Amino acid sequence: MPGLNALSRGLARDGRELGPDAAQPHSTRRAQGAFFTPQRLVSFVVRHAVDLRMARGDVKWHEDGYPLLRILDPAAGDGRFLVETTRELVRRGQELGHSTCAREIRKHCLIAIERDATYAAVASENLEGQATVHCTEALFSELVADGSIDIVLGNPPYLRSIALGRVDEVLRTRLRGRYSATSYGEWDLYAAFLEQGIEWLSSGGILGMVVPSRWWTAKWAGPLRETLASRGALSALVDFGDHQVFSDATVYTSLCFAGAQICEEVQVARLAEGAWELGQVMREDLQGREPWDLAVGASREIVQHLRKRGRPLGELAHIAKGTGTNADSVFVIESPAREIESELLHSVLRGRDVSPLGGVPEWPRLLLPYDSEGLLIAPEVMRDRYPKAHCYLLEHREHLEARERGRFAGAGFYCFGRPQNLAFLRASEPKVVVPDITRGGRALVDREAAMVLDSAYAIRLHPDAGLSHETLCGILCSRMVGLWLRSQGMPLRGGYTRMKTAYLKGIPIPASGSEPQAIGELVAAGAELHEIDEQVRIACDMPMALWNHGCDSG
Repeated sequence: MPGLNALSRGLARDGRELGPDAAQPHSTRRAQGAFFTPQRLVSFVVRHAVDLRMARGDVKWHEDGYPLLRILDPAAGDGRFLVETTRELVRRGQELGHSTCAREIRKHCLIAIERDATYAAVASENLEGQATVHCTEALFSELVADGSIDIVLGNPPYLRSIALGRVDEVLRTRLRGRYSATSYGEWDLYAAFLEQGIEWLSSGGILGMVVPSRWWTAKWAGPLRETLASRGALSALVDFGDHQVFSDATVYTSLCFAGAQICEEVQVARLAEGAWELGQVMREDLQGREPWDLAVGASREIVQHLRKRGRPLGELAHIAKGTGTNADSVFVIESPAREIESELLHSVLRGRDVSPLGGVPEWPRLLLPYDSEGLLIAPEVMRDRYPKAHCYLLEHREHLEARERGRFAGAGFYCFGRPQNLAFLRASEPKVVVPDITRGGRALVDREAAMVLDSAYAIRLHPDAGLSHETLCGILCSRMVGLWLRSQGMPLRGGYTRMKTAYLKGIPIPASGSEPQAIGELVAAGAELHEIDEQVRIACDMPMALWNHGCDSG
């Protein structure tokens, strides 16, 4: 992608450069999902989008020196994308010999829409009052017709649907189901802008937006991925990895460039350890709702090699997220100092408790107010049969009822917030437990029917999987898992990655045979991690050079 190396050098110097933000408090901007884009990133998005549109060679210029283009920022904020667009078009016009005037560009080319009146006023001032800034909601505005815009630019608001409902329930209700992007689960507002932005494009139009990278893999975004890939709309994707582009919010940033014309090849650039990996991914490889595999370069070679060596974990096992209490500080009992009926106290594993090849700790324990069928123990039963637990829960009633804005107020105040997978988790069959967030492979085998909290995942092999839980544990503790997660998942700050279902289910497990059996035997014998690691490399038939490259790159 043109200019990408220059961009990376700029970010290495200062990834947090910001122009003057609109006059709104940080708390207000966070509630609205409004965080303003660093100027270097604005410049790159504008320049690349204009490059893509101009490359078609059909842009005509008016005699007054402005291009016959319609350029929209549907969430204009303080107007910085359109300010930069004006500069870029003036420069392009001068290079082509036109007497280009910024005033005429603002007047004839730019369309700014900003819902917030304070931001809109700042945008109008930054555009020197020469471009109309429409103060309305772009997604339901009649100002712009589908198929009428040459370039759509911007950084739309990042706001989960549940948070949107708190500030604008009417908008959330109107958006739900209107787009593929808002048709499933707890979606995010920026995804609606992304999908609608492509609808606004003319036949040769280009979209360039700054959005979180989460939509590449999140389950809720499956319908959006399917829609964009089936249309062939994607032109290029840029992933900034764990590099924090914004100064006042933790955001895992990406860029999406798309167009109205079909692209069979998507350009991909990914930043890791301060270096860019560039490559292409075919449109056909992105079909469907599954998380996108956007590995490029050497990382893609490693992933393809591993995939040939075994079956995906999702075909061999059931993967379940731990149960969610929404009040671990109450339900997780750290020591036996607090007297509670032992019948209600269960062994428990949190993500932090999972050490490589370790075991279930004696403490803490989980106060589990549910019966063997997963039903909440009735208040009168709790009072009469478990008076110590009843007294303890009453002490914390105010805190438990305050969860999710009073959702749990009432007689059943001591229920879990998300009592998911209880029967699966407490079953007596062995399971492998992994943390939700990790820096590399971490797993243990649980044979004590420990409960698992939602900072970890439980994996139970199917009877016909052809391998033991010890073998699976060894594989999930190996460096292979670390390189897989770095390639397939979304990196987090501090070198961490997620081990959620979307990434776990694709991990290739070597076919049953002497090598996988040896892995299980080493785990059972308490071998060192490096011994198990080497056996996993052999089972994956991974050349040492390729193995070391993948591991060292993380």
